[in-house]
Amino acid sequence: MIYSSDAAKSMVSDYFYACREQHLEPKPVVFTLSVCGSVKTLAFLKWLGVHVPRWLENSLRHADDTLAESYQHCLATARDLIAFCRKLGLPFGFLVESVSIRKAEIEASVALADELSRLLERGGKSW
Repeated sequence: MIYSSDAAKSMVSDYFYACREQHLEPKPVVFTLSVCGSVKTLAFLKWLGVHVPRWLENSLRHADDTLAESYQHCLATARDLIAFCRKLGLPFGFLVESVSIRKAEIEASVALADELSRLLERGGKSW
């Protein structure tokens, strides 16, 4: 799961240029996003091994609406990764997951998937 677009962009960049150096066509990269609607979900994400940058963890812990804050962060991360992958010409896609059984978080995940679908359609080919 991506909670740091910088780390993901570093990985994508390394992969893209390694493929180029070896004259290989890069395979599609799939990024997983998941909204976080509570401190309990945040703790579970960390237990799963997801790296959540400290600044974002603080922002989520102290937000008036943790789910809305997380949703906006996921959307910003997706936009950043879309722009970066398209600039490189790297095939990519997204998987949106909910790690919570809370209805609000599941509904936010569905809304995020719908919004990402629209973003990907607008910009042309992604994968």
